[in-house]
Amino acid sequence: MAWGRRNNDDDSSDLGANDNENKKDKKPKSRKPPNTAFRQQRLLAYAPILTPKTVLPLFFAIGIIFGPIGGLLLYASSKVFQPPAFKGLRVNRR
Repeated sequence: MAWGRRNNDDDSSDLGANDNENKKDKKPKSRKPPNTAFRQQRLLAYAPILTPKTVLPLFFAIGIIFGPIGGLLLYASSKVFQPPAFKGLRVNRR
């Protein structure tokens, strides 16, 4: 028994018959999880209807946004300076 704590079963009070009735009224503790939609995995899900009217504009909008970004990245990578001493440099390993 921990210091300063008293178990409910270890009452030293003189309740008599009331003590037996209180034990019968208590429900046994269950280890089952609560029956909620989250715990039972019954949550509603968002299921969009994909039609050509919704997919094609989104596809082209993404292409319009990321196409120029990709072109700029290719242009910038082609302009990177590489000194002639390092072109085709092979390292002899023994």
